[in-house]
Amino acid sequence: MKTGIFGGSFDPFHKGHLAVIRSFLRLYEPHMLYLVPVWQQPLKDHQPAASWEDRAELIRAGLDGDPRVVVSDVEYRRKDISYTVETLDSFRSEGSLYLLMGSDSALFLDHWKDYERILSLATVVVYPRRGASRRELEKKWGRQFRWMETREIPVSSSEIRNRLKEGLDCSRLLPGGTWELIRERGLYQWAQK
Repeated sequence: MKTGIFGGSFDPFHKGHLAVIRSFLRLYEPHMLYLVPVWQQPLKDHQPAASWEDRAELIRAGLDGDPRVVVSDVEYRRKDISYTVETLDSFRSEGSLYLLMGSDSALFLDHWKDYERILSLATVVVYPRRGASRRELEKKWGRQFRWMETREIPVSSSEIRNRLKEGLDCSRLLPGGTWELIRERGLYQWAQK
């Protein structure tokens, strides 16, 4: 049984995330794919702009309705720094684990807590992101990761947050349900100008 784990801030969830999810489901045909919004990032200077609850609802609102894709509250229940190795430990009974991460994160996996244990607990599936090419990744890590061919969507959550603060339309960048919920709740200081 294959189980995918896709963690991140999802601050907010956007079409790039959705593209990764769709590619993983198509290429790996997992039994389940858990989306794991972080509680607190250990390697970032800033913490998520939206609450965990809002981010989880934004993800749910933006999903396609595939019953294999579930938002997990494992890091919410822990309410502490979110270490991937601990998250993977909590899913060990779910079968063969596949950890999805962007190439920019994978390049620096050796900075993560217990990264060798991460590599022993899960198959790391890497998707393309600005900041790290497949060549750079293979130069540093060899072929320890599986590269997932997917179209890179040139969008980032930080760019979206900036656009939202300026009151700009983000409907091209966000799934419809996510965009509606942000506007409805005025999240990310969004106010139509």
